[in-house]
Amino acid sequence: MRFFAYLGTDLTAMDLRQTILQQYPNLPSAEMDGEVVLMSSQTGRYYSLAGTAAAIWKALHTGTTAGALCARLITEYAVDEETCKREVTEFIQSLLQHKLIRTAEV
Repeated sequence: MRFFAYLGTDLTAMDLRQTILQQYPNLPSAEMDGEVVLMSSQTGRYYSLAGTAAAIWKALHTGTTAGALCARLITEYAVDEETCKREVTEFIQSLLQHKLIRTAEV
């Protein structure tokens, strides 16, 4: 279930229960053929997210925690909890590093 292939990173894991994650407002994005294409207005870079990465991106529109994302993904995809938490955390860290999402404490 490696869904963060577009944006790899090595950052430390965040607290999955306490951090609300949300897309930056007014970040240009569009869904095309099952993929989400977005552009960082800060860097001018384009990104393409497919599969579970696209599902995560959509969930981040209104704000959610990584723990809630994992709970949802575990029910929708054949993935165990440990793998899901690790890979969601890595993907979220990558989105943060590329300044595509922001955080807020609960």
